[in-house]
Amino acid sequence: MIETAPLRNGHRPPAAPAGGRTLGFVVIGAQKAATTTLWRGLDSHPQVRTPGDKERGFFNSDGRYEKGLDAFLDATFPDAPAGSVLGTVTPDYMPASKDGLVVLVERMRDTIPATRLVAILRDPIERAISHYRTGLRTGNASLPTFDEHFEWVCRERGVIWPPIIRRGEYGRILARYLDAFPREQLLVLWTRDLVRDPAAVYRELFAFVGVDPCHAPTAGERLNVGGTSRRVSPEALDELNAHLDAHLWPLVADGGEELRRSTRWWLTHLWNTVPDEESKSIGEPLRRRLAEHFLADAQLLRDRVGVEPPWLGAYEAAVTS
Repeated sequence: MIETAPLRNGHRPPAAPAGGRTLGFVVIGAQKAATTTLWRGLDSHPQVRTPGDKERGFFNSDGRYEKGLDAFLDATFPDAPAGSVLGTVTPDYMPASKDGLVVLVERMRDTIPATRLVAILRDPIERAISHYRTGLRTGNASLPTFDEHFEWVCRERGVIWPPIIRRGEYGRILARYLDAFPREQLLVLWTRDLVRDPAAVYRELFAFVGVDPCHAPTAGERLNVGGTSRRVSPEALDELNAHLDAHLWPLVADGGEELRRSTRWWLTHLWNTVPDEESKSIGEPLRRRLAEHFLADAQLLRDRVGVEPPWLGAYEAAVTS
């Protein structure tokens, strides 16, 4: 067992679960907050194993959950060496839906009560814009500006705050987790810190999940930086995957199921994205409106979770100016 100093949040990592295999950690989100970069950094550690297709969920899949955690671990980590720390990176575990969040947290509490939870958080306005840009690429958004998209979604859904905004209500979401898990089992990281000082973030993260904190991931670049267009059409990507299914994977031992899944995920989510800087702007009236909305949630993060988000001061200034 590696001895670690108290972490930035003031807690030591919880003891590893006793008994058989389990999920030693779960990165619960947030979506569009550099979870892909964090996933590759975690998976580079020789003591850690994560799914090759990154976001493979268990608690948000009724079918997998009904089969049980053992079946999920056997299918997901068939070749993990004994003693490996197993974990998943599933940003959908910080959902917009309040009811969905309740189900997720209850399932996790009942199944892996000793796990370590990790949340990496990004300025929620930036996160929402990044979410919209992904929608432009995937076809879930079509209007040319974030402001137009926001107003259209609100009008179509008949809501004040659509899911693209509610996913950034980190205080609300993490408070629900802390209703079910002790505070010392939650580590909060900031996307800003991962960009500025990745080595420090990984040291803290590795210590928290109970592995050697001295390991330094070799890949320093940020993955999945975002873009609004694809390299090839969905139809062309389907053709490529069909070709691989017919001609490559049958040649791989045991059908290459894990390699096939991870390759499909990489092709869809990373390779088929053309990085760009398009559609990142937001009008000042909407920025101020969102800053006012997220300010209350940032204060909840500070008061309930015990961490002060880097954007708190800027949002306070925006609201009072």
